[in-house]
Amino acid sequence: MTKTYPAMAASLVAIILAYFLNLIPLVSVVAGVVFYGERLSVWQSVGCTAIIVGVWGTNYFSSKGTTREDTVN
Repeated sequence: MTKTYPAMAASLVAIILAYFLNLIPLVSVVAGVVFYGERLSVWQSVGCTAIIVGVWGTNYFSSKGTTREDTVN
């Protein structure tokens, strides 16, 4: 069964958004520090670093050697 263009575009958008949904806790921590003056603990720093490395690694290693057409199909 052949997918239509809107169906392929929707699945591609969902894949891309799934990577970046992991950044929500990072944005929350940064907003707490910037807007509410909260102190950043060591464990929060470790967690933020893990999130950044995880999102970067997922994007870097999953896209290596693949094209967008490979991801959608």
